[in-house]
Amino acid sequence: MKTMFFKTILILVVSYISSGNIIAQTSSMFTLPARGELIKERGKFLAETNIDNYEPSKYHYWVCEAIVTDSDEHYAASLLNNKKAVIQDMSNWKLSQVWPKYYIKDNPYQGYIFDNGSNINPYMQPVVLFIVKADASLNQYITNWFADAEKRGYPGIPYAVFEDRVISKLEIFFP
Repeated sequence: MKTMFFKTILILVVSYISSGNIIAQTSSMFTLPARGELIKERGKFLAETNIDNYEPSKYHYWVCEAIVTDSDEHYAASLLNNKKAVIQDMSNWKLSQVWPKYYIKDNPYQGYIFDNGSNINPYMQPVVLFIVKADASLNQYITNWFADAEKRGYPGIPYAVFEDRVISKLEIFFP
């Protein structure tokens, strides 16, 4: 009886994952920059990705950048002044606005990230890079965003649009 129950649960979980509702965590990763690295030249810096089970005939892969928010600014300010504490707390970072950066054309792949933003805070700015495994619909959404982003001042996209398609994250800092 227990065996039948566990087989049924396993079939349901595999079916749910296969339906596209969950992107299983893989060994996909950023090989550059390093986790927790302070990016001194935020205007242009190199990122390198290596994607496990790369399937360019079925999916589109993008590198995106998200800003980190925290509901308690005082907590964020004190935490962000201590890089070691921040790195230990990275899994709790809340992401808000996202900017797609580049399309991953090969695997492994290197590309430059251009960021014209500025940090108005007196502490390091936490940022998360992530790899998105996009289906045709999300790929079209990102492509459309790029088509008129300059005219609209490069508006951020809510992280929720990407959240269930993220296959790798990398936490970094800007000065």
